[in-house]
Amino acid sequence: MAARLALLSAVLLALAVALATCVFSTAEPCDDATPCEAGARCVDGFCEIVAEGEGEGEGEGEGEGEGEGEGEGEGEGEGEGEGEGEGEGEGEGEGEGEGEGEGEALPASCRALLQAQPATASGMQWIDPGAGPVEVFCEMTRFGGGWTRIVIVAPAVACPSPWTQVDAAGTPACHRAGNEVQAAAVFPTVIPWREAIGAIEGRSMDSPDAFKPSGAALDDTYVDGVSVSALGAARAHVFTLAASHQSTDNDCPCTGGPAANAFVVDRWVCDRPAASPGSAYDATPLWDAAANECAPADFVDGFFYASLGATDRSDDLEVRLLHDEGQGDEDLAVTRVELYVR
Repeated sequence: MAARLALLSAVLLALAVALATCVFSTAEPCDDATPCEAGARCVDGFCEIVAEGEGEGEGEGEGEGEGEGEGEGEGEGEGEGEGEGEGEGEGEGEGEGEGEGEGEALPASCRALLQAQPATASGMQWIDPGAGPVEVFCEMTRFGGGWTRIVIVAPAVACPSPWTQVDAAGTPACHRAGNEVQAAAVFPTVIPWREAIGAIEGRSMDSPDAFKPSGAALDDTYVDGVSVSALGAARAHVFTLAASHQSTDNDCPCTGGPAANAFVVDRWVCDRPAASPGSAYDATPLWDAAANECAPADFVDGFFYASLGATDRSDDLEVRLLHDEGQGDEDLAVTRVELYVR
């Protein structure tokens, strides 16, 4: 009898430990040259996150079963009371881990997580916006933190449709496939949001004209550069990144060029190479953390900020590459696209 109880206790304890620890694979490859995000570890070439619960059920199984083996059967007490032990610690492991198991509800967003746990560092986290658990990257420091990452484009790996890959002065980049004046890539959001931040960098060739193009509305080709919009019932302007070359009639607004459109308000930045580029991409990064020709006060370390009001929206984010001329006269390629909402 004592041997049976000891075995049951060991099994229940192992079950409790297993239920209190969950391992989640991010499915992102990793090696010495490509480490995992903060909070993850590299195991067999892929990133994994281990979430440890604080399960209450310790599974000690101190069964109080009184089976005394009263049966007449031969052997080691095969009678009516086998002493299976109805111990109070059944090791169900109601852990508080951040995995998908039972326990405390997951936060609905990175902002909710930061409010509940202010010391949370930037990195991969589990949230549940309402449709089930999803793993996302949370930015917990920029502009107050609590940002849920929507996309980070890796041009060296792939470009979102309809953009195509291109080498821009030795840097992998994405650009329009032909001479279309608008090339729009759309990125779904996973949470309701009111604010957006992002970092977009690029390279230019020939003669982009900043705000000189004749488009008068957001739906038009109103700039040579990049337009970030929210796609609801109609486009809503988020931020504009304009590119120019040095001239008297098509430079950035703060260096003598045309003013930005009224609907752009103060959510725009304008940059240009040090010299007018020729028919190849210039190596000068546009809209990066270095000095830009014109930039708002809240354009910090290459990141823009935009607030779209006090009402939650579920709109996807759209990034359009805009040009008023074909590739023979001008072209823009983005080397970095990183977007967050909260």
